[in-house]
Amino acid sequence: MPSEPVIQLKDLSFSYGSSPLFSGVSGCIHRGDYVTVIGPNGGGKSTLIKLITGLLTPTGGEVILSGDVAGRASSIGYVPQYVNFDALFPATVEEAVLTGTLTRGWGFYSRKDRESAREALRMVGLEKDGFRSFSEISGGQRQRTLIARALATRPEILILDEPTSSVDAEVQRQFRELLARLNKTLTIILVTHDFGFVDKDVSRVFCVNHGLKEHPVDGVNEDLISSSYGRPVMAVRHDHEMEHHHGGEE
Repeated sequence: MPSEPVIQLKDLSFSYGSSPLFSGVSGCIHRGDYVTVIGPNGGGKSTLIKLITGLLTPTGGEVILSGDVAGRASSIGYVPQYVNFDALFPATVEEAVLTGTLTRGWGFYSRKDRESAREALRMVGLEKDGFRSFSEISGGQRQRTLIARALATRPEILILDEPTSSVDAEVQRQFRELLARLNKTLTIILVTHDFGFVDKDVSRVFCVNHGLKEHPVDGVNEDLISSSYGRPVMAVRHDHEMEHHHGGEE
């Protein structure tokens, strides 16, 4: 049986001006899920994520955050597709992570904020790099720094919007291993540009294309496909749709 729902989408609709993007979208994400969101460009993936995080307001329906998630504004950690963080900005890795805790203005960090930042760095394997300049670290380390920034508020849900679109295959492999570890204690929602295959650790696949469908996955021949990805993957069955039983409606 699935665990309790942490996010419920009920008849969700959204329009940009007079142009509807999707309508009547419903779905449920449970505590501990590892959800991959796939779909074509322009289909609404990033918009759906922004509706869940509250960065956009639906034109119809609602997003319901359940349990402890609903009672704490910092319960969702978000790594956007594009982060306006100048690589040459004179900040250390720890200072970059601390910006995720900002509530009182730049530089006003409590002891609890600093403890949370150091714990987040430990979670992503950068506990020894907090003193280093953000401009000097590698692309993979910058990516992990931005994930640590999202983890600094100690969220229950981590949402990442196409975070591997500009890193090499080895960094992607390390990133997927990191997410698998984080999923032991966090619910994860990962938006990806890969339409056909998902990591073996993923528990659910949502396809967003002016609507939402959940697709099952199949194992694939590792010699044929997985080796080219550099990691075990599963094929998304676009010809099948999962049946939904929404939380609270069984």
